[in-house]
Amino acid sequence: MSIGYNVGREVYGKGEKFLRPVLVFRKLSRYTFLGIPLTSQEKNGSYFFSFSYKRGRESVAMLHQMRMYDIRRAAYKSGVMSSSDFQRLKGKMKEFMEITP
Repeated sequence: MSIGYNVGREVYGKGEKFLRPVLVFRKLSRYTFLGIPLTSQEKNGSYFFSFSYKRGRESVAMLHQMRMYDIRRAAYKSGVMSSSDFQRLKGKMKEFMEITP
């Protein structure tokens, strides 16, 4: 995805087009989806979810950076997440999104 150059603590893409891998979590409409940016740096904690969608390469989804994306930002498809990892991610998202009283 071409996610652009963001401000403050937001993650941004690399290169001329500011590209960064983004996990498509949920389709919202024909043109938009809820996406979670990925990093290859090892991160731990409740804001992160580690998995592998490419052989021998660990990726970390940054849950605290998820947002709505327009499909026109897509540059190319780089892989597919396993269904077991996606089920684990859904559980992690429920924990992450849980509102505390």
